[in-house]
Amino acid sequence: MKVQSVCKSYKTNQVIDQLSLDFTDGEAHGLLGANGAGKSTLIKILMGLVFPDEGIVESLEDIVLLPESPYVPLNLTAYQMLKYACSVQNTTQVETLLKDVRLKEESWHKPMRSYSKGMKQRISIALSLAGNPKYLILDEPMSGLDAMGRAHMLKLFTKIKKQGTTILMCSHAVTDLVRLCDTVHIMAKGKVTESIVIKEHSMKEAEVLENRLQFWSSEHAMD
Repeated sequence: MKVQSVCKSYKTNQVIDQLSLDFTDGEAHGLLGANGAGKSTLIKILMGLVFPDEGIVESLEDIVLLPESPYVPLNLTAYQMLKYACSVQNTTQVETLLKDVRLKEESWHKPMRSYSKGMKQRISIALSLAGNPKYLILDEPMSGLDAMGRAHMLKLFTKIKKQGTTILMCSHAVTDLVRLCDTVHIMAKGKVTESIVIKEHSMKEAEVLENRLQFWSSEHAMD
């Protein structure tokens, strides 16, 4: 997954400015930045939903996005929705995936209109994993999950990373990024201002990231 010298503007507002990134296959990369830094636009460019004005974006196949606010058809059950998704991907992982995301079995055959936000997030994560995608983009994937749910999903994402899936996670939760990612890229005003390698997945590294984010946010706020 690679972007090189990418620029994107909307009228006079430049949201991506000469951005270059090379995501190593089989690793997890994080995107960290204040609102308006350009993270969402970069994700749209990687997904082919938006075209850059300049630069090169490596053509990707077998890429899946878990959006920040996923939609699930409320009249269907989780089992029905996941069965359909797995049939499209020519896989029979339905029950395995439901167990992987720890959706309680008594909820499998209930309409998703009865689900809590956290339950909808669990089935959305299961849907994103159907077919074992080569590239997985996660935009605020822990939305609606409690502390135990967040910890479990981080373990699940770490597991699929070890199985060969390349992950890009965008999140404001610095500790989540540190626990999962091999490298975290800080964005400000459409640029990658710093890329920090995560070695120990420790609270100390989370503090370093918080400090660097504050530095770059204040630096660009003064521009």
